[in-house]
Amino acid sequence: MGSSHVNLEETPSKQEQDSSDNTLSALDIFDTDAQTLVNPINCVGVMGKGLALEFAKRYPVMYEDYRLRCARGEVRVGQPYLWRSPTRWVVGFPTKRHYRSRSRLDDIRRGLKYMVENVSEWGIESLAVPALGCGEGGLDWEAVEPIIRDELARIGIPTILLAPRPTGAGQD
Repeated sequence: MGSSHVNLEETPSKQEQDSSDNTLSALDIFDTDAQTLVNPINCVGVMGKGLALEFAKRYPVMYEDYRLRCARGEVRVGQPYLWRSPTRWVVGFPTKRHYRSRSRLDDIRRGLKYMVENVSEWGIESLAVPALGCGEGGLDWEAVEPIIRDELARIGIPTILLAPRPTGAGQD
């Protein structure tokens, strides 16, 4: 695998990063040209808030697949899975066990390791990753960002990392 390119998309209020491969933007994950988007989910079959809700609205067939997987007990933290449609691929990334629970850094870390280990097998060629666990999950971006960056540095494909939206804009 070649080296990965991590492109950090941030809200305009943030200061420019030192690294030359980072850019500033209020880019929405759905507006990226990434082949595959990462959807932060819980393990009980509810996409009722934040970014997960937007995924459910845009990809109702994916949402139904997710609900069925949850009903069968197949959705677990630390084990993201790939859903494919003819137009877009989505990684269901469990960031917390229940929609009422908070996300845990260790669960984010384990899920990232699992995803990185499976990207090649899944055939993913480019990836857009939101601020996992930082919206409805309640984690601080300052704690999550280095974990995501460390894992994405091993991925070997073009990757866009999106910083949290401004307060109230919702990411899970």
